[in-house]
Order: sequence, then C-alpha cells, then structure tokens
Amino acid sequence: MVFAADLSNSGITLAAFDGNGKMMFRSDISADKCRSEDEYHILLQNIFSLHRIKPDSAAGAIISSVFLL
Repeated sequence: MVFAADLSNSGITLAAFDGNGKMMFRSDISADKCRSEDEYHILLQNIFSLHRIKPDSAAGAIISSVFLL
C-alpha cells in the first residue's frame, strides 16, 4: 500500500493505493493551524480504522505540499 497526502492551506486530502494502483480510500480533512500533532495523529488513526487499513502496511508515501503565505 502507498499512502498519499496533499497538504494545502485550507485542507488535507489523504488517500491510499494498493499494489495495483487501485485507490483504497480517499478522505478530506480541514487544515487547522490550531490542531496539535496529537489531534492529527488521532484523525489519521481513525481514518485508517474506518477503512480497515493497518497503517504499518504502507510500503511508501507520497506527500504534496503547497502553502501560500
């Protein structure tokens, strides 16, 4: 599984793809500079749990980040 995250000023799109490139899930959450690392950790754990995916099954990750100041 490959985990992908697209980070922007207003939102975060998360997705996971299986070994054949098929999307396993896509989830959108809001970006909030007031959230702590622990809050984002809880959100990620819950999203993986919701889709019945074990986070440690990820073989890699793709991260895209665009922030405007």
